[in-house]
Order: sequence, then structure tokens, then C-alpha cells
Amino acid sequence: MIKRVRWLVVAAVIMSMVNGVSAGEREAIETRLKKRHAKVMPYKETGKVGETREGLLEAVKPEFLASDAQLSGLIKDENADRKRLYEIIAEGQDGSAGEAGIAAAREKFKKAAPHELFKSKQGAWMTKQAMLDATR
Repeated sequence: MIKRVRWLVVAAVIMSMVNGVSAGEREAIETRLKKRHAKVMPYKETGKVGETREGLLEAVKPEFLASDAQLSGLIKDENADRKRLYEIIAEGQDGSAGEAGIAAAREKFKKAAPHELFKSKQGAWMTKQAMLDATR
């Protein structure tokens, strides 16, 4: 009985350490995402990037990446942080990172301006307004 209690205490300590690391890591990621937002928005405003159904940022046309080295790095950094954040969220909710990404994409869609671009199920880039109009 005492060994079992010790094991449960050790397990609880380990879990709290893991959750603590995830909480600190999550906070750091969210801070980076907020700081990077000001760099992402001009690209969204000009239609160079949009949101995918998986909650990731993507260049609307490959030539936008070829002509702008900063954009490529921005997308890479943004998506790395988003993917890790989705993993952390999934760990806390007994879900998958993919499900967390889809939920994030839905929230981004709700908050987006009508002219912001989103990738449809068919892979076409459409404005939020065009997507809404298509469902009516």
C-alpha cells in the first residue's frame, strides 16, 4: 500500500511538472504569436497569405514566397509556434493537435475581416465574405 501511495505521489509530481512546462511553454508561444501578429497582418491585408482549414498560415501563391524571403521565414516561424500550441492544447483536452488546429481555424474565421483569405475544402483561396455568400 505504501509503495502504491509513493508511486501515485511520484506520478502526480511528474504530471504537475509536465503541465507546468507546458503552461510556461504555452505562454511563451502565445507571446511570440502576439508579437508576430503585427508582421502577419500586412500580408493578410494585401492578400499574400491566408488561413488554412488546419489553422496554419500559408502563402496564397508560390511566387509570393519566391519574391519575399522575409515572408517565408515569417510563415515558417508562425506555423511552428501554432503547431506546438495545438499540441499543448490537445494534451490538455485529450484531443489531437489536428482537432485543435481546426478549432483555431474556425475562431480565426469568425474574427476575420470580410476580405481576409481562407482556403476552401477544394483548395481554392476565397475571401471570408465569398465563403459566407456561397453558403446562403
